[in-house]
Amino acid sequence: MKVKFNIDNQLAGESAEFWLKKMTNKFSQLGKELSGEQDTIWCSYDDEIIPVKFENIYLIQVEQEQTLIYDKTQSYRYKGQLYQVKNILPHNFLIASRSAIINY
Repeated sequence: MKVKFNIDNQLAGESAEFWLKKMTNKFSQLGKELSGEQDTIWCSYDDEIIPVKFENIYLIQVEQEQTLIYDKTQSYRYKGQLYQVKNILPHNFLIASRSAIINY
């Protein structure tokens, strides 16, 4: 795939346009992330990188210097720090303490 970035500091706002042969889940997710409509966070589980939907998360917590994301069945590791997770979460997540965020 060919990717081209044009930088113009005179632009009033940023935009992106894609010409695709076919819409895939990967491009759909990319579009959501770029437009601020992200509904998942990318985490690791065992040796896989998988998306975890915000609606399934009930707790995000730092334990032993690792950011862990919990849903009803398992926990995932997030590569970034807690403040980085906070910046991408929707409004229904609350900061419970310096090391925990909950989904109400």
